[in-house]
Amino acid sequence: MIDKIKNYLFPSVLVILIFLILFYIIGIFYGENSISRLDKMTQEKIILENKIVKLNEDNKIARMELDSFTNDPEALEGYARSKLNLIKKGEVLIELVPNE
Repeated sequence: MIDKIKNYLFPSVLVILIFLILFYIIGIFYGENSISRLDKMTQEKIILENKIVKLNEDNKIARMELDSFTNDPEALEGYARSKLNLIKKGEVLIELVPNE
């Protein structure tokens, strides 16, 4: 009797284990948490970290400019002259246009 149970139980347990192992292997390569998805997310993380570093540098420069404009009137005047093409009363603005 016990031998008959062993003869029927062992193959069915083996089939179930093989099925579970195959299911797990398929999940590793094609599932939601697959290896290819992990690689893609790692690359996206590196790109986002680089963007964060760049934005932090831009923020640092913007804070320095804001501080200089707030505390130094000459810096504000220089910015207005160079970027906005503003002039003082009585001055003449001359723009040089390159030949085509």
